[in-house]
Amino acid sequence: MQSAGTTGATISGNTLNTTATGTVTVRATITNGLTATSNYAQNFNITVNAAFVPVTNITGVPTTATAGTPLTLTGTVVPNNATNRTIIWNVQSARTTGATISGNTLNTTAAGTITVRATITNGLTVSSNYTQNFNITINPASTSHISVTNITNVPTTANVGTPLTLTGTVVPSNATYQNIVWTIVNDGGTGVMLIGNDYFFTAAGTALFKATITNGLAIGQDYEQDFYISVGTTGIDDILAKSISIFPNPVKEELFITSENTIEKVEIYTLTGNLVIMENNFIEKISTKNFTEGIYFVKIYTDKGVVTQKVVKN
Repeated sequence: MQSAGTTGATISGNTLNTTATGTVTVRATITNGLTATSNYAQNFNITVNAAFVPVTNITGVPTTATAGTPLTLTGTVVPNNATNRTIIWNVQSARTTGATISGNTLNTTAAGTITVRATITNGLTVSSNYTQNFNITINPASTSHISVTNITNVPTTANVGTPLTLTGTVVPSNATYQNIVWTIVNDGGTGVMLIGNDYFFTAAGTALFKATITNGLAIGQDYEQDFYISVGTTGIDDILAKSISIFPNPVKEELFITSENTIEKVEIYTLTGNLVIMENNFIEKISTKNFTEGIYFVKIYTDKGVVTQKVVKN
């Protein structure tokens, strides 16, 4: 070793070890290489580069933009000491947005969803690039956004055992976003469950629902409105429910169903409304041996009407 410079270089045998970047000067010596009594020596400069650190991720990339408003594309390279960190952006799929990229600026002309690709040259290895795709939602231009102010014509009453489809009228009628998503806030003891697009109630009470319209107030700000629905029973409902017996409840392996009327079909749903079993030619009982423990709703179709009851699987 002639000069370690800033590298912290050491030599063990014929192995050079360094701890930092810089230039190291090493000397090669051949004993008696010049003459029978004198050595041959030659110096060599070796440049020590930093160890290659690959890119593993890019985070913090924008997920939304507004049509007609330029968006500066940025991202955080992980790890922060990666050898190469310069991101090059390009559009992978513009779809309906008319998206283009100039440098790191994204321009769009319409709403939709685009896919952009971030590329770091030689980011994965010293000879291969690192690439990662990102989806960006392009919202309509803010100047064209019309806010929701109300939801009207929502049902206020329902009956036990009778399916209820929740609907509503968005005000104003030209609001930019009008898709209503319904959620159960409090079942109020009604045992309400969602089966397909319909809500079913197993007991009387008052249930609280929430209507949500994403971006209804403004881009990134949802419109929400609560509605109470009073659930009652009719004399016919009571008579029909009393004509049906479900046992045992809780059930273990077999659920028996009897009725004074003709049972045409039986469906069993989970608490979240997923259909578990459907018997079109029901005869006396259904095997529940393979059911997981929990609460289920049994929907019984008779020639006189439909009844929904709750059972517990132990």
